[in-house]
Amino acid sequence: MSSYTITTKKKQFDLSKFLIMTSIILVFSCIFLPFVVIYTYQDIFISNHINGWFFTTPNSNYAIFAGSLFWFAIVMILYLIYRNRMLLKGKKVKHLLFLILAFPGAIAIILSLNHYFYLDNQGIHYNEFWGVGTETFKWQDVTHAEQLQVVRNGVMVEGDLVFTYQNGEVFHMPVTKDVQLNKRRIYTELRKVNVEVKRTLPDSSEVTK
Repeated sequence: MSSYTITTKKKQFDLSKFLIMTSIILVFSCIFLPFVVIYTYQDIFISNHINGWFFTTPNSNYAIFAGSLFWFAIVMILYLIYRNRMLLKGKKVKHLLFLILAFPGAIAIILSLNHYFYLDNQGIHYNEFWGVGTETFKWQDVTHAEQLQVVRNGVMVEGDLVFTYQNGEVFHMPVTKDVQLNKRRIYTELRKVNVEVKRTLPDSSEVTK
């Protein structure tokens, strides 16, 4: 009787296919991943430890996070094109440049996770995108407040709430859903320091556009 053995050829890892698939996943992840990651991170590590009226993150955060994911996809495709050309020429593939290109995207994601503001009876607590730590803008230091009106798609809507402080600093607070729900509280605290919110209409040129 003759004996025989069956051998299976081990599949080799296809880096090109992996990079292409990862790039596609990153592009589609731009739609939902920023909301999931930012909300989950801030809910677990930040907002649960804060006792305020509300906690929110600027909408620009989600755009920055999504842009970073898209940038990673671009860097991967550029690396893939470069790598294939080097291999065809029989030259050594260098990785450092592409790691450096990806680095700003990683930094932007980390910074977006810690960009937020929240309000309480003391004032506005704001951790800016490039800042380190939370800065507090007290209600008692407000000297002027105005509600900007802006035109979007031909319709007049509320823009930022703008606060001017005794030291001359100006804080623009986007009117999110949470801000809308807490406007009465905000206005009440401002009245305590004799500040009325002035409504500022857009320029006539913007209205007629």
